[in-house]
Amino acid sequence: MNTTTSNRSADALKNVPPTTLGIIGLCVFIHAAQTVLGWNLQLFTMCPRLILFTHEYYRVFTSVFFHGDLMHIGMNMLSTSAISSALEKKFGTLRLLFSIWWSILVTSAIYMLIALAAFAIFGYDAWMYQHAVGFSGIIFHLSVLESHLHPGPRSVFGFFSVPAYVYPWVLLLLLQLIVPNLSFLGHLAGIIAGTLEYYGVLDALFVTDYFLVEMESWPILLRTLTSLDSFVATTPGQRLRAESSSSSFQSMHKVLKVAFKFFRDIVETIMVCICGRNYRIGIININMRFWERFSISTRRTTRNDVENGVIRPPEFYEGGFYDNNDGAVDHEEEKEPLASQIV
Repeated sequence: MNTTTSNRSADALKNVPPTTLGIIGLCVFIHAAQTVLGWNLQLFTMCPRLILFTHEYYRVFTSVFFHGDLMHIGMNMLSTSAISSALEKKFGTLRLLFSIWWSILVTSAIYMLIALAAFAIFGYDAWMYQHAVGFSGIIFHLSVLESHLHPGPRSVFGFFSVPAYVYPWVLLLLLQLIVPNLSFLGHLAGIIAGTLEYYGVLDALFVTDYFLVEMESWPILLRTLTSLDSFVATTPGQRLRAESSSSSFQSMHKVLKVAFKFFRDIVETIMVCICGRNYRIGIININMRFWERFSISTRRTTRNDVENGVIRPPEFYEGGFYDNNDGAVDHEEEKEPLASQIV
């Protein structure tokens, strides 16, 4: 029985294309090393403040390949195996490799841009401090492409069906409701990145099909890769994209405009509920900075921080207390949030 199971597992791995198998192997290896060596996960997470203002750029890549626990990496790798394999078998091994590479960069850029815009426009800084980790932001990018590759109704957990192009958005909302500690922003950034690639906005970032075909003939660098039975050669012109670039781009622009206005109205409503009717969009608290630590001698934060729309959860501080005489708060040192979110 064990021999039969082992043979089936080996055959299944042989059928997984190289790029997909490499991603799964890398994530599993990193998680094993993280578990055995006891690495501090928060040193490798996606945190916009630490990337933008302390220049820890390595987090853009490490946050993708590290995972929170065994269930987290197991679910992500199962999804990667299904979605990534389908795309790789259709469009080629090297093309998917470049797509994932750019997905990491573009998804991270969108993530940080939204977090920075939320603070600059609404004074909402929680996303700047949020720590996120996992490969599922890239999975959502790939799922957008896969939904257009196989159009038709998709079952949502077996309860109801939706059109394929809506499926990633429905999954985004339902997963957030079911598992609140998932990184909504990481998944959203992945969907936006996938949508941009499908409508051709990211074409300038990708190499041409003929260059990919030329790469496959390089004997020194890619001989081992191209000799694999599961390797999928590039077919020129077989790239997934919208049929009409101009009309599709206009449609996408309208959809994103409406979505942004809807998101903006929701966030503004929440901020008014939290901060009161005096809250106005565009107010930026000049006392809020992300690039340095403050000591008791250099920083005194008043209650106006909250009144001006800047939210500081209590776990960001150590030794903070309200002074009954002047209403100020002294903070010994600002520290990182204790809880990470999974992507």
